[in-house]
Amino acid sequence: MHPNCHCSTAAYVDRNSVNWLKERNEPENTAARHKKDLLTAEQLNKLKASFKTEDEFNDYMKLLNTNPNADIRKLYRRHMDQCGGVTMDAKSFYRPLDDTIHWSIPQKKYIDAGMHKYVNLGHECGHMFDAHIASSAKLKYTEIDKLNADFNAALADMKSNVRDIIDYEGITVG
Repeated sequence: MHPNCHCSTAAYVDRNSVNWLKERNEPENTAARHKKDLLTAEQLNKLKASFKTEDEFNDYMKLLNTNPNADIRKLYRRHMDQCGGVTMDAKSFYRPLDDTIHWSIPQKKYIDAGMHKYVNLGHECGHMFDAHIASSAKLKYTEIDKLNADFNAALADMKSNVRDIIDYEGITVG
C-alpha cells in the first residue's frame, strides 16, 4: 500500500473445504444471524462524519454489511467510535499518536484501473484495529519486535533446511 506499511498477508482457506463452516454458511443458516449482525450508522458516528455525502457513507456501509466475514463488522462495531477521529484528507495514514485515521479516495486513474474507491479507508482502519488490539493485549513494540525476530529466525532456519534438501536431491533452482 504505502512505503511505511508493515502489512502482511494471511493464509487462505477455502471455506467450502471445511464442512462445519460450509454448513454454518448455508443461506438458511445465515439469514437470521446476519440480520442481527448488521452495522448501523448510529454505531459509526465518527466514520459517518468523515464522508462528504450520505450516499458515499451508505456505499461504504453496504460494503461492510454485505461482506461475508462477520469479524470485520465486529471490528468496526467495537473500535471505530473509540478512535480519536476519522477525517477525509489529501493523504491516507493512521496516526497512533492521537489515534486518528486520515483517508483519501484514490485518483481517478487508479480507480479506472480497478482500485476500489475505499481501499485507503479500509487499509487505514486495519492499522487502527491492529493498534487497538495490540494495546488491549498490552503488547509493546519491543515485544512485537521480539516476535518478529523469532519468526524471522525460524523462517531462516526453514530456508536453510529447504536448501539442504534441494542440494541433497540435486534439484536445480532457478
